[in-house]
Amino acid sequence: MTLTVERHTGPAEEWDAFVSGHPGASPYHRHAWRPLIEELYGHECPFLCARDASGDLVGVLPLVRVRSRLFGHFLVSMPYVSYGGPLGSPEAVQALTAQAIALATTGGAKLLELRSAASLPIDLSVSHRKLTVVLPLDGGPDAVLKRLPAKVRSQTRRPFKDGMTVRFGADTVDDFHTVYARHMRDLGTPAQPLAFFRALAERFG
Repeated sequence: MTLTVERHTGPAEEWDAFVSGHPGASPYHRHAWRPLIEELYGHECPFLCARDASGDLVGVLPLVRVRSRLFGHFLVSMPYVSYGGPLGSPEAVQALTAQAIALATTGGAKLLELRSAASLPIDLSVSHRKLTVVLPLDGGPDAVLKRLPAKVRSQTRRPFKDGMTVRFGADTVDDFHTVYARHMRDLGTPAQPLAFFRALAERFG
């Protein structure tokens, strides 16, 4: 199969249609991340796509070039979140990765990082320094609680006995950021700015 890898200049709808139809996709593959990161952080976002001989999309790779005084210069898919990485057929994933390596090399990036939740058919070293823990929420609150150890169930229920409430929605972004920023400070890690979370709520709902 003859593939062409290029920077995606087509409509966002084309990109998102491909992503939504791929079983390995995550919310972090959505096209809306590109203008969000470009406008908020000023980073270059060379979102790559692979096309077949007919011009149809057969693979995508959202990439961001981050230049930071603190962390250095690197290409990553995707920064600030857990996942990203190439999507598509094995041939498309390999072609997209080869182009990402070329971009990193010619651009002088010290690191190329493809954050994928699944194994990829590429010959690059794998790092396990970032882990995501997932708890299935099927069966409702009672079923979820029963699957937790007794001590954790007690720790989970205690705040509610003390009057804690839970709220969801875009109107809670500022309150969320207050708690998040304090927690990140306690961990000794820089927090993302409030504008980042406001932009997420505005563009992703």
